Amino acid sequence: MLDCSAAIGDRVAIVRDGRLAAVERVESLGRRAVRTVEIHFDGPVDAAEFAALPGVSDVTVSGPVLRCTVDGRLDPLIKAAARHEVVDLLSTEPDLEETFLSFYYHSEGAGDVPAGA
Repeated sequence: MLDCSAAIGDRVAIVRDGRLAAVERVESLGRRAVRTVEIHFDGPVDAAEFAALPGVSDVTVSGPVLRCTVDGRLDPLIKAAARHEVVDLLSTEPDLEETFLSFYYHSEGAGDVPAGA
């Protein structure tokens, strides 16, 4: 009998143009994912305050609602948001396919990983 829990891997290999481009642990690949974040504040906020943060892009503000994309760590965004009263926060992670495509295309031009990695 096959033990399904043993069949699930914890690492992902990414192959680009027939060459091993990266080997990542599944959880670290997830941490590198680009997330869509929506933060509801108790009042209006200045988009420029958030647009200058590392990894934050596509910032839009509509009244008390800020929407943005975060590539990498959420910490800078969370710390900036904490300077205001936060009513709600929604963070949407892409599925595994979107994460793979983001990693694949953002890593283009990066050196290939040695076969034994």
